[in-house]
Amino acid sequence: MGTLILVRLSDQVAAGASVSASADLIRDLRDSAGTVGVLAFYTGATIYYLVFYRSQLIPRWLSAWGLAGTALGLTAGLLVLFGAIELLSGVQVVLNLSIPYRRWSSRYG
Repeated sequence: MGTLILVRLSDQVAAGASVSASADLIRDLRDSAGTVGVLAFYTGATIYYLVFYRSQLIPRWLSAWGLAGTALGLTAGLLVLFGAIELLSGVQVVLNLSIPYRRWSSRYG
């Protein structure tokens, strides 16, 4: 995280920014830390779905659906972390559609 912060700070200082650079830096730190947390979630979910797939505790199609969803989620998280797409952009939302649907459906019906 520290390296990412320093890179962003050097870009902002080189552009001639002043006090707003500190505020932007803190916001970027928060966003990056949140993205790393999401990546940790997807890594754990991938391990669970692999165990379910191999042990056949749940139907294989459901495990495969989960593995596909976590692969897309990991891709979205890495794209956001490295700045290829914006946080909460349309691309990120589309790549994460399979996972939130399961959470909403189990919570609300």
